[in-house]
Amino acid sequence: MRPGVWRVDVELPREKTGRRRRVSRTVAGTLEEAEAALDALAKRVESNEAKTTSRPKSPQGRNARPRRSGAVTMLAPDRWLVGVEGSPDPVTGKRRRHTSVVNGTREQAEVALARMKLLDADGLKQSATSARTTQAACDLYLADASTELQTQRTDRSACHRICGTVVPGGGTFGEVRLNKVDWRMIEQIYTKWEETLQPPTRARYASTLSKVLDHSKRVGWIRINPAADARRPKVPTHKPDVPRTIEVREALDCAQRHDFGMYAYVMGLATMGCRRSELLALYVEDIDLAEGVVTIRASLADGGPGVGVYRKATKRDDWRDVPLTAQMAEVFRELSARRLELLQTFGRSSMVTGSYVFSDDPDGATWLRPDTTTQRWLAARGASKVTFAMLRRYVATQLLDVTDGDYRTVASITGNSEETLRRWYDAGANMQKKKAVVELARL
Repeated sequence: MRPGVWRVDVELPREKTGRRRRVSRTVAGTLEEAEAALDALAKRVESNEAKTTSRPKSPQGRNARPRRSGAVTMLAPDRWLVGVEGSPDPVTGKRRRHTSVVNGTREQAEVALARMKLLDADGLKQSATSARTTQAACDLYLADASTELQTQRTDRSACHRICGTVVPGGGTFGEVRLNKVDWRMIEQIYTKWEETLQPPTRARYASTLSKVLDHSKRVGWIRINPAADARRPKVPTHKPDVPRTIEVREALDCAQRHDFGMYAYVMGLATMGCRRSELLALYVEDIDLAEGVVTIRASLADGGPGVGVYRKATKRDDWRDVPLTAQMAEVFRELSARRLELLQTFGRSSMVTGSYVFSDDPDGATWLRPDTTTQRWLAARGASKVTFAMLRRYVATQLLDVTDGDYRTVASITGNSEETLRRWYDAGANMQKKKAVVELARL
């Protein structure tokens, strides 16, 4: 160095690669001034090192930025990248940053940055996780589902099919990361199902997939449900197979001659419009013959091996009063009389109000198993082809005709939704339709 010019150096900690690091300054003056400059430089370096080491590290080893810290970076003239530091990944804890591209002036980019910070502060800016797959989402949904056992079995079967579907490019859908799933991939899954599944099954599996993704959204694994933007498989509608009144009468007459208990049960299906499981769950106290009303409160379901038949809430989780026809009231009176006559042979004079109406036990202590009713009806109906499902359609269409298409009234009797009635049970010659057509002008 020239006389009166000094260079002062301070050694820094070595890099991870072992490379030396040094800070140098040039000082003009005396030796004492150079030593003073060296002391000042050393203190400054120590202060900067303390700030650097005290700053928290992100899981990737970089210095973590505080949440909602943001920046504006120019990508091109009048094109800016704005970014805000968000909350860490809920699963892995890794750093996540929300970014957006803004076209306009610097001031407009600053406004967009401020708006993004407010959204993050209010918790409206949701983020996905890259640590979970579709299989993990299905497992979480099945573990948290609080639906009835039959629905759980259906969902489990659907999840197995969903995760096993091969996606374009190889691999299964269950191995795909959730943050990579979009509506295009979901529609490709639906297309794959067209090769092997029937339309009703495809629609049911698509509904399960949507429920799985909705659950993942609620727990913060994804931002939005991509299935909401995908075109769902359509279920083709068709005219229901509704029996004629004479066919129903012939089947009931045959059952009355062979099995009065089954006749009473099927008569209830043919006049009340309730579900088979709801009729089997009737208690004696649910029938009010004086008022001519039956109260539907519960239903029976088969939980499969290890669970068996159990009593549960109705499908819509409610109760409803269903008026009785005069014919059905007479059938209930005769069924009650036969039950009392049988009880008297065992020294009993009355029935317990909490006993089941349809039961093989004289005192009605146990219910009639749902899996036995179909075989008994096949044996009791003779040559008739009328099934339980056809009887429910018969009641729905008959009620729609006599009420002039009052869907709300029919829904309150049968326990269906108005949408279901409009989609499946509007098969009869509705009176309003007849009137509309008859009133057309003569051409």
